[in-house]
Amino acid sequence: MVVLREVVNRHVAYVLACACVAALGEMPFLCTALLSAITCGLRWHTQNAVIFYVLSAFLFAAVEVVTMAVAVKPWHYDYPMSAFGIPLWVLPFWSVRAQWSMDVFCVAGVLVKYRSDKCVHSAV
Repeated sequence: MVVLREVVNRHVAYVLACACVAALGEMPFLCTALLSAITCGLRWHTQNAVIFYVLSAFLFAAVEVVTMAVAVKPWHYDYPMSAFGIPLWVLPFWSVRAQWSMDVFCVAGVLVKYRSDKCVHSAV
């Protein structure tokens, strides 16, 4: 069962991940190490399978590589240590974003249920 308080507390990790990319994106090894630590913390906190984080990292990064290759360069990274046109820190960052997406879905479900319950109680 997902507890809303835990989901809200995990948003600290998501903000830290975004701040890490914004501040340290040009230092790929340090940024990758910090994002990997955040991903490990999220994995420990959520108890999701490791395969979830690995698959989300590689599949979303693969989609990004294909998009950048097929499209007329929709964006580009000017960071050093790029592999296939993306920096190393993109892999753990996609894992963090995948967990964030699941949490947003959970919060939306809780809010929809709360509002529908509130409407039922106020109509009675």
